[in-house]
Amino acid sequence: MTTPDMPNCHWCFEGNTPAGIHPLLGPVYIPCPYCFAQCNGCRGYGLFPADYACLGCLVENLIRQHLAPVFCPTCSGVVDLINMHTPPEVNLHVLHHH
Repeated sequence: MTTPDMPNCHWCFEGNTPAGIHPLLGPVYIPCPYCFAQCNGCRGYGLFPADYACLGCLVENLIRQHLAPVFCPTCSGVVDLINMHTPPEVNLHVLHHH
């Protein structure tokens, strides 16, 4: 990310820093700790899956795996995954086309 104080950040891509590969979310990012202040909601533990540009697609894919994401109310990063014993019967994202 480019800012007046830090013209060429070597730690991020447009404000996102790679944070590894999560076993269920795949490749994930966190907001760059050098360009942004730490989130007060999750203290920087919120993950942003790289393979999903659409939040609905992420949620739908996790529901198919019987998982429900828990999002940080401040930054919207994924902070937890809840195991659902029974998946919902409603398709939450029927209008999105890939």
